[in-house]
Amino acid sequence: MKGTTAFTMSAENRALVKAFLAKESIKLVSYGVAGAKDESGWRQLFDFAKDMGIEIIQTEAGKDAPTADLLNKLAQEYGVKVALHNHTQPAGFPDKVAAELKGRSFIGSGADIGHWAAAGIVPVDGVKKLEGRFFTMHMVDMSKIGKGAKIVPFGQGVSELGKVLDELKRQKFNSTITCEYERVTPTLEQEVGECVKWYKAYFSK
Repeated sequence: MKGTTAFTMSAENRALVKAFLAKESIKLVSYGVAGAKDESGWRQLFDFAKDMGIEIIQTEAGKDAPTADLLNKLAQEYGVKVALHNHTQPAGFPDKVAAELKGRSFIGSGADIGHWAAAGIVPVDGVKKLEGRFFTMHMVDMSKIGKGAKIVPFGQGVSELGKVLDELKRQKFNSTITCEYERVTPTLEQEVGECVKWYKAYFSK
């Protein structure tokens, strides 16, 4: 199948993707990180999400107030949540995101806590600052807090993922977590397997 996975994909490709997902019993829960230039573009993105059964659109944090208000309105109108991601720092820092979310209940956080750690932010502290506002999360363990941090298998770094999950439980978080591993190494499969093993062990307590 040729084409793109962008929300601008052709109707033909969209139908093919939906058929494939149905055949494999896969639910497309979240989509992004995506964005648009104006209301027409944003509506195209929301139309795509609604048609594909997507529950959460992820977009970069740091929107101006009119755009944030528009997203809050569209999220309510379409019944599709918007989660702010943090590729762009410091707009994606917890304090900045909390301010952007204030008064906009249909927008939440979709932070990558690995990006936080690399920027010097202790992940569990960021989660606490955004209490009740997480719609989804990219969970990543890092070798250290601060510059030069590298991705490591879950439980082998300093991100204190157990404390992060404990805090999300306390907040009654009930959504999706992406177990992300973006570091390619010769032992990648083994390292990802270690992440899965750690994750299963945490929830088997």
